[in-house]
Amino acid sequence: MIIKHATGAQIRAAVAAVAALFEGNIKAEIEARTRAARDGLKGTHRVKLGVKSSRAPGGRRSHKGRRIAAACWHAFGHFFDALPSGAIIDGAVGEKARPAGAPWLDRQIGSHFQPLKYSQACDCAGTGREKRQLAHVDADVPKWVSAGVAPARVPDTRA
Repeated sequence: MIIKHATGAQIRAAVAAVAALFEGNIKAEIEARTRAARDGLKGTHRVKLGVKSSRAPGGRRSHKGRRIAAACWHAFGHFFDALPSGAIIDGAVGEKARPAGAPWLDRQIGSHFQPLKYSQACDCAGTGREKRQLAHVDADVPKWVSAGVAPARVPDTRA
């Protein structure tokens, strides 16, 4: 993802704060993309948020339930909240650019027959790590899937 209007030190501090929440399992690769960022000023950085172990807190699961070496939705959300105000997050988890501290957006990553949201694709749910009300986006999911109701069967009209 791209973080704009933040220094490298501010981003490293945000990663450290999130790592403390997830027992030190969160790591990040931070690359300065502009001259100002390379000089230690506010600029544009490319950040890859990941985990040291997929079995430890903060690890994400695939839509099939397998552990993958990626940070979970909750880790990303806490990272976004830990960034300084005025920072802009661009290209994070398929989202459009938004300011740091904005409501977390949940997306559908499963299929229509086996729905799964980012917030459900880890072992964090229900452990108290999600400390704020979440904004769910169901735009990609048909109403009957998000309601948990199967559609009525369409009768076969072939002769």
